Amino acid sequence: MRKITFEEAKKIAENKNLKPARLKGTEVISFVRDYGTRYVPLTWEEMRRIIEENDSEIYDNNGWIRIV
Repeated sequence: MRKITFEEAKKIAENKNLKPARLKGTEVISFVRDYGTRYVPLTWEEMRRIIEENDSEIYDNNGWIRIV
């Protein structure tokens, strides 16, 4: 795994048609294709703020984005 910036993660997500989201009823954030009934949409700025506030790190794991 390689640590990446938020901007790199956003670019990877957009290239894969993924959108920022939060799992309903939790603080878990992720990139998803479809919100369905399980996810709440987030703006890119909301996602960036959550990542920064939680001191989370973003990794590229062979094309999969992981937020830890």
